[in-house]
Amino acid sequence: MEITDLSPHQRGLLDTLRDAVINIDENAARETAERIVSEKIDSTIALKYSIPDAAVKIGERFDAGDYFLPHLVMAGDLMDVVSAILEKNLEAGKIERKKTIVIGTVQGDMHSVGKNIVATMLKAGGFAVQDMGVDVPSLNIIEKAKKSKRI
Repeated sequence: MEITDLSPHQRGLLDTLRDAVINIDENAARETAERIVSEKIDSTIALKYSIPDAAVKIGERFDAGDYFLPHLVMAGDLMDVVSAILEKNLEAGKIERKKTIVIGTVQGDMHSVGKNIVATMLKAGGFAVQDMGVDVPSLNIIEKAKKSKRI
């Protein structure tokens, strides 16, 4: 199913989800994600369109000086929350995962904003993502990648 297969109402919900994330409106984003699930709209479409579109707009607002680092942190956290709501309702074999990506921030780097946004975008693009968290020794990331047997 693609976004063009959706009704205007369903597309409106995806737009509402995108806008709620852009505006960092947690209540509206959670509620809309739950509605998408309850109305049985394909969660992969929301993950593929609404979340990446929101990330692009948030980046544009940051570049324009309208958003600052705290906005990016809040938006990244909200994207994680919304993605979790949508992902938990995916059928096991529904998304064909292209490859496995191992991601983490290297030792000495304690923030996860960029990592979380990238991980969300990769998941939306069909990649399996193994998130190792923050402040991870680089050798641990390399070992995890080798063990995934999909490099």
